[in-house]
This record gives sequence, structure tokens and C-alpha cells, in this order.
Amino acid sequence: MVKDLDGTADKSKLGANAILSVSLAIARAGAAAKNQPLYQHLRSLTKLKGVSKFILPTPSLNVINGGKHGGNGLAMQ
Repeated sequence: MVKDLDGTADKSKLGANAILSVSLAIARAGAAAKNQPLYQHLRSLTKLKGVSKFILPTPSLNVINGGKHGGNGLAMQ
């Protein structure tokens, strides 16, 4: 909806901050209308709505830094 309202390919007319604010407000309003927590409402909008188990995403992080920007002399990046 907001993308169509903006009318540009890169959403430059409305801007990212406005689009984010409106999207979050609409999501929260939808959750409130269904009397659900936001995470349940967002899940109901996905393909996972039939799955009963909620799983937190697994974070991915870098343990060893090296290369040009590592600052520790390791040759690998």
C-alpha cells in the first residue's frame, strides 16, 4: 500500500522513516484489533500461520576477525 502511494522504485518520495513509521503503526493496530501480541499478528501474515511452534532466529556472528580491517595481523578475512 505505501509502496503504491509513494510511486517510485526506491521509495524516495515518502522516505524510509515515514514508511517505517506507518508500517509499524499499521502492524500494531492490526494486532490490537485482533487482541493479539504483535509477534503473533505478524506471524499470522506469513506462510507459517499453520505452524504452532514459535522458534527464535539463530544469530550469526563473526568470532575471528582478520584481514585488512581486523587490526590483529591475521591474513584471513
